[in-house]
Parts: sequence; structure tokens; C-alpha cells
Amino acid sequence: HQLGAWYPFSRNHNMIDSPDQDPGVYEEETFGRIKRAIEIRYDLLPYWYTEFHRASTLGLPVIRATFQNYPTDETASEPTFDDVYTQFLVGDSILVAPVVEEGATDVDVYLPADDSWFKHEAGVFTFYGSGLHRVHASLDELPYFVRAGTVLFLHKGGQSTKQRRKQPLELQYFLAKGDKSSYTAKGSAYFDDGESFHEGCTIETEFNGSSIVFDAKDCKRKKIDKIYLIYPESFDKTNVRVHGNASSEWVDPITLKLLFDPPVAANQVNST
Repeated sequence: HQLGAWYPFSRNHNMIDSPDQDPGVYEEETFGRIKRAIEIRYDLLPYWYTEFHRASTLGLPVIRATFQNYPTDETASEPTFDDVYTQFLVGDSILVAPVVEEGATDVDVYLPADDSWFKHEAGVFTFYGSGLHRVHASLDELPYFVRAGTVLFLHKGGQSTKQRRKQPLELQYFLAKGDKSSYTAKGSAYFDDGESFHEGCTIETEFNGSSIVFDAKDCKRKKIDKIYLIYPESFDKTNVRVHGNASSEWVDPITLKLLFDPPVAANQVNST
């Protein structure tokens, strides 16, 4: 279940006269782990949906081998890369490091050159540079990494995709060091009604080192109620603005940072 939640077609299969595999038949501890894996997938539905839209319009695969996103990274094409051959990327920005050995409590992962990454575990993100790493792999959650410079769009709450689409968006900005030592992040997400063939809309956003700006004029019904910055400890957060509003609440580095809490209609904060 934990690995299957990261497959494009995530569905359990069974056959007549075989033991039940529904999460509800397992003991509480195992059920909780399966539930968490499914929740992570559902939280990231806007990301999945956007990647499938890109696949249908641009022909880009949703699941990719490491060398597909990093063709000039020689390590990703070397025979020794077999040590971490099970890892894969979902789209441009998420790298998954599966645990495929029974009882393993850590896993080797290669983070491609020229990028930095943030490892997620139990709601906390930890900063990693590129290279080969041995990382902790909890039984409760499969390790995954988000590429620095990315913005993730999440829908939290609700027991179905339809219910999720009605929820306000949560945005997570994973800051990468750009030119002149400034930190930046940018991203976009595609939305439609999830049912018809009507063309949808795209929200684009960018953190330019001190301000967060949006271009969401076509997504009039989407609302944003939480914005987080995830950054290395060296980031100076004192002068961050969301369209001129000073940041008001922060917590310790490396954990999620609440930046902008009051609900706001996305089309009301278009960049100028």
C-alpha cells in the first residue's frame, strides 16, 4: 500500500477465495500506516492531476527514472546506480525512495546533482544536498523528497476526490538558493471540474526572494487558506511579504512555516 500509493494507477487487486486485502481488515497499527499512505496521495491530488494534464498535453510520463529528469547526471546512468535503482520521480519535483526489503529501517537514495531536496517524514521536512545518502525509513511512512525550488499545491480534508476539490488550497514553497544568494521557488497547478471535458485553469505562483506573487486570474473559484515556506536554516525570513503584507507567524526552521493564514480568493491576489 505504501509504495502503491505512489503509482499513477493506485488500486488494490484481489481474486476470489483469496484473503481480504481491504485496509479495514488489518490490525490498528497496520491500518493506520495504510491510511497515512492514502492520505498523502490524496493531499497531493492537485500535483497528480497537474502531472496527468501535462502527460496528456505534452507527452511527459508521470513516473520517471532518475536519468530522465537528469540526463547529464553521469551518476544516474552508471552501473553502480543499481544500488538505488528502485527510486523514481513523480513528475519534476518529487522523488520517492521505496523500501523493498522486509524489516529495513533505512534506505539508500541518490539525490541528483545541481539540486537540493527536502525529505518528508511525519510532517517535518529536512534539507539535503545532492549525492548518495542513507536515510531513515520509518515503518509508518515511505521516504519521499521534494526538489528545492518547487511549489506544491495540496487539497487537505475530505474522503473523496470530489470533496477534496471543494477544499481551500494549501501551498508549500520549497526554497532553493538562486542567483545572488537569494532564495526562490515557483510552480503551477492545473484545475478543472474533474468530470467534464471543459477546459480548466492554471494557477501560477512564485517566491522571488522576498515576496510571493500569483497569477490566477482564470481560477476564480479556487481559494487559498494556508501558505508555508520550507527553507534551510540560512534563510532570512524577516522581510518576507505576501503582496505587501509582512509575515506574522513563524515556527522553528526545518518544520513547516505558516506564513499567510486568512482565506483569500486566488483571483484577488494576481501579480501586477
